[in-house]
Amino acid sequence: FFRLYGFEFDYIHSVICVRTGGFLSKDIKQWMIPSHPRECCFFGLEDPFDTTHNLGRVVDRPGMDTIRGEFERGYKILVKTGDFDRATQEYTEENPDTRW
Repeated sequence: FFRLYGFEFDYIHSVICVRTGGFLSKDIKQWMIPSHPRECCFFGLEDPFDTTHNLGRVVDRPGMDTIRGEFERGYKILVKTGDFDRATQEYTEENPDTRW
C-alpha cells in the first residue's frame, strides 16, 4: 500500500476507484482538464456513490506533495523498522522520531 501510493502509482494519468478496488484512466473519466478553474487534476479519487465526482479535486500541488510524502515516509519506516504503529503516526517537527 505505502510503496504503491508513495512510489509507483501514476497520479498524472490514473484515478483511484474504490468502487472496483482498482484504477481507471483520467482520460476515460474525462478528468485530465478541470471543468472549473478551482478544480485541479493532481489527485483522482472517484466517489463510489457518484462516479462523476472526483473526491480529490480539491487537492492542490502542495497538498499532493504532502499526501505522497506521507506514503513514502510510511513505506521507508516499514522497510527500516517494520513498526506499523510508527509508520502510521503523524509526523511533526516536534516529534522527529516519526520521520523515518
